[in-house]
Amino acid sequence: MSGKIIPWDVIPESVGTLLPTGLYKFEIEALEEVQSSKERYMINGTFRVLEPQSEVGMVLYDHYAIGTETDPQADDPKSWEGVAATRFKDLIKKAACEQKPTVEATITAAHGAQFIGDVVQETETKEGPYKGKVRNRLARVYRIGEKDAGTVTMNHSTKTPSVSPFRPGFVK
Repeated sequence: MSGKIIPWDVIPESVGTLLPTGLYKFEIEALEEVQSSKERYMINGTFRVLEPQSEVGMVLYDHYAIGTETDPQADDPKSWEGVAATRFKDLIKKAACEQKPTVEATITAAHGAQFIGDVVQETETKEGPYKGKVRNRLARVYRIGEKDAGTVTMNHSTKTPSVSPFRPGFVK
């Protein structure tokens, strides 16, 4: 048997747990350039909860799929006119990060920046392996001080599902 030490203090408390709907203070832990399942350019965000205390350390993942069917690598500036790029720009702006000329420089500048995120839960309705799966997503982001973390937003507290304006096919 191995005498390897287990660093229990660095292992996350839970994996795959959904955050309740509401406002959270986040730190940008990572932004990463990746390829989507459709081989399109995408930026993945990893955000760590700082407040409220009950959820500190939890992680939220959000995706910004910028590549298109006709421009999978998002080389054409027109590909950056879509919703995903608009959401990414809003994140950078609200997290008080400098908008650098390259993605790599912007990602580096954004590391550790903080923002308030309005988290919702959505159920995948599109046919496929994820149909019926409930996921978190950032409905909106705010500057620090613009909203208070730990509060539930009224527009997301209803029991009546409404279609997401950001991701057609998702219900929130």
